[in-house]
Amino acid sequence: MQSTLEKHKNDSTDRRNKVDFKATMRSAFAKSTAIWNKVGRSVQTAEAVRNVAESALASQM
Repeated sequence: MQSTLEKHKNDSTDRRNKVDFKATMRSAFAKSTAIWNKVGRSVQTAEAVRNVAESALASQM
């Protein structure tokens, strides 16, 4: 059996991991949304993103 202190420590770590995950997820979605919106509004940005994506795919093959 776990002691009360160990259980509290594990619960605290789990909560911190969930908070870290949520913050990271929200940040990633915010950045992705910003890029998506910018690409939708600007032809130059769309071409730049396409070029970067194509070169990234080409370098992996």
